[in-house]
Amino acid sequence: MTAHRPTPIPAALRKPLLACLVALAVSMGLAAATNQLRRNADATLNDLTLRLNGIHRQHEETLKEAADARLALRQQAELDRLGLKSSVPRLQLMGGIDAALAETGLSDLHYTLSPLQPLDDTPLLVLSTVRLDGSVPHEARLLALLKRLEATNNGLFLPLRCALARTTTDAHTIVKADCEATWLGLQPPA
Repeated sequence: MTAHRPTPIPAALRKPLLACLVALAVSMGLAAATNQLRRNADATLNDLTLRLNGIHRQHEETLKEAADARLALRQQAELDRLGLKSSVPRLQLMGGIDAALAETGLSDLHYTLSPLQPLDDTPLLVLSTVRLDGSVPHEARLLALLKRLEATNNGLFLPLRCALARTTTDAHTIVKADCEATWLGLQPPA
């Protein structure tokens, strides 16, 4: 058996063929390097996209917190406008009721004031029930007392009900009053 010998490459073609092989090797190396660069660029893009999405979420949370803060400020301004400027101790509230009774000449009218209770789970707003009972010389004086209590800036005074019974003895007319109101005040967080 005779071995088949490869045909020798003519000398004139060896240089161009070698140049082609070198060019092929270089282009394969460039392709591999380009693929690696593309993979690195994709990884960087994914990383930056994740970071950007995180920044967008933080921005949205910040916008929501800012909106909540603006709402709280508007609500605080509205409470200030209604006269709920600060917390009022129960004794100070009683002193205000005593002063209003004295100003309207109804010092003999009795009142009870329930302990301050939080309006809901967050003790920002507190309320107390005020009950007035006794005799008054005329309904107008009782109305003046209620308006005086409503005008205080110690809180919001809301009359709920008022039962009046007129009795006449001799030449005098006496009005028996039994009234209930809610006092609403602000208890700022500690």
